[in-house]
Amino acid sequence: MTYSITCDRREGYLLVRVQGPNTPETIRRYLEEMLLICLQEKCPNVLVEEALVGERLNLGSIFQIIEEKSPRSHPGLRLVAFVDVNASNPSNMKFAETVAYNRGVSLRVFETVAEAEVWMRGKLESPPKS
Repeated sequence: MTYSITCDRREGYLLVRVQGPNTPETIRRYLEEMLLICLQEKCPNVLVEEALVGERLNLGSIFQIIEEKSPRSHPGLRLVAFVDVNASNPSNMKFAETVAYNRGVSLRVFETVAEAEVWMRGKLESPPKS
């Protein structure tokens, strides 16, 4: 099974939808592709709607991927809202949020796209902190 990634421009951010198998390889590929899209579109704000199928990654794999990919996220990514539509263990996603945050990535995990959109719009309307 291959994965697919689509991107829709929204006001101030990109909505990236990802489908395919839930493997570390797929996640690494789509994160690289997503970063390239953000750089090409000159838009550092992204809402990721991940719909990967299969067994969820363990904490070690989550940590390893974030540790590997977070240094490459600067300056291409500013805000990342993340929704795993197939999440079976929200605590794993909160772990990912914490690991990313500790590495300087402004990532926030949500249960629904609607919640993520509200957060993203609120962040984009707020003046940047000095």
